[in-house]
Amino acid sequence: MPSPVGGYSPEFKREVVDRFVGYFDASSTLTAAAATAGRDFGVATSTVLSWAEDQQRMPRPTWGEIRRLRAANAHLTARLRELEES
Repeated sequence: MPSPVGGYSPEFKREVVDRFVGYFDASSTLTAAAATAGRDFGVATSTVLSWAEDQQRMPRPTWGEIRRLRAANAHLTARLRELEES
């Protein structure tokens, strides 16, 4: 919970980040996981992400996720070129 002076305790921040990491593990969508954890605790998405970075607990994508995103990007780039040429 927030402290009386308006800051947040380290325990509260850890709890929020724990929830964020749990949501990310279940969904693998970074922003959605941070937004959901933030809503659960009444803090902004950007705050959740900042606390995760501060705690060095920011989830990292797997190589499989990176390959999938690269393939999707290549497909969309090719499709955009097709549309621009037509």
